[in-house]
Amino acid sequence: MSILSTVGAAAVSGVWKAGAIAALVVAAGAGSGWALAAHDLRGARADLTKVRAENDEMKSAIHEQNIAVAGLAAATADAVKRRDAAATAAAGAIARSAARASAVSASAAPDCAGVLNEAWGRWK
Repeated sequence: MSILSTVGAAAVSGVWKAGAIAALVVAAGAGSGWALAAHDLRGARADLTKVRAENDEMKSAIHEQNIAVAGLAAATADAVKRRDAAATAAAGAIARSAARASAVSASAAPDCAGVLNEAWGRWK
C-alpha cells in the first residue's frame, strides 16, 4: 500500500468513527429527551388527576350550594305567602276596628250597653 492509501484509509476510518460517535451522542440525547418527556408526562398526569379531583370537589360544593339556594327560594316564597295572609288579616282587623269606632262614635245611646247594641247591630 502506498502512503496515500494508508492516510486515506485512516481518514476514512476516522470519519466513520467520528460519525459513529456523533450518532451515539445524538441517540443518547434523544433517549434522555424521551426519558425526560416521559417523566414530565407522569408529572403532568399527576397534576391533571389532582386538578380533576379539585374540580369534582368544586362541582359537588356548587351542587350543594344550588340545593341550599333552592331551599331558600322555597322558604322565601312561603314567607311571602304568610306575610300577604297576615297583611290581609291585619287590613281586615283595621277595617273592622275603624267600623266599630265609627259606629261607637255615631251612637246616640246613653250607656255602654246601648252603644254596644247599636254598634253590634250595625256591623252585621
